[in-house]
Amino acid sequence: MQSLELLRNRYAVAASSRPHLKEATLIDLASTLKASTPKEEQKLVIKKLKEEQRRKLAILGEQYEQSIADMLQKQSIRLDESQELELLTAFQSKIKMQGEAQRNRKRRELEDRHTCAAYEVQHSLFPHLCRYNSSLPVLQQTYGLFLNERPMILLLQCF
Repeated sequence: MQSLELLRNRYAVAASSRPHLKEATLIDLASTLKASTPKEEQKLVIKKLKEEQRRKLAILGEQYEQSIADMLQKQSIRLDESQELELLTAFQSKIKMQGEAQRNRKRRELEDRHTCAAYEVQHSLFPHLCRYNSSLPVLQQTYGLFLNERPMILLLQCF
């Protein structure tokens, strides 16, 4: 522990002795420490520097892995958004088809009701039309009316 603290202090001294550099590199630090450290401690210092370098590389590796995981997560979120868009589109088309089916069903019901109502009207008018057609010649002779018979004949053909 003491040697690690000593290393950090020496690193700080080495970095401060070079004001034109923001941070001393590991090689610069090693050469500075070699010059200022007795030969007996140099192996220990170099070993500590290598351990520090491995630790920093391990941290960088973890950060790299984390950034990759974050990118993959963002990509999966984008996939989730595209899947959500597909589901929304499918839901909208399903609702559209259901609406069209309901509209077609209502239209058929209205057409059926219209056909039934027209049929009932025709059947209720049929006796009146028959009486009218049978009394038409009498009315023409009696009152001298010249009625156009063609529409009545067409109406009777519908029945």
